Amino acid sequence: MASGKVWPALLAFLLFPVSGVAGPASYKCEIHDYLGASPTGQFQPQAWSKKSGSFNVARRSGWIVGDWLGNAAAAEIRVTSPGDKEWSFRVASFFKTGEVSVLEVHEYADGAKKPFLALVSGGVLTGLCE
Repeated sequence: MASGKVWPALLAFLLFPVSGVAGPASYKCEIHDYLGASPTGQFQPQAWSKKSGSFNVARRSGWIVGDWLGNAAAAEIRVTSPGDKEWSFRVASFFKTGEVSVLEVHEYADGAKKPFLALVSGGVLTGLCE
């Protein structure tokens, strides 16, 4: 294979793995809300909750890339559940700062769009993935 063709093939392999997961090899997700805890302990919208955002998730590796959510700086990325018709897809990202983020996509939900929850620094993101 010529060297000019190696990088695109490698990139396609990394971004779109095809084995070891049920359903699509990756998700494209749209963020709908960002919630945090109020002083009384109830959920409340956070300052940037009206802004839209998106991210992509490679299900096999757990890599998350997006404008509001990502784990490229994580020291460890662990897919804790691959997801199927009965269970959520779940990935945990551990950062050197001690921060941990968890993304859960409800793979078992009916339809092409799957709801997600993401526990991130100071709050919870919600939305839909395809």
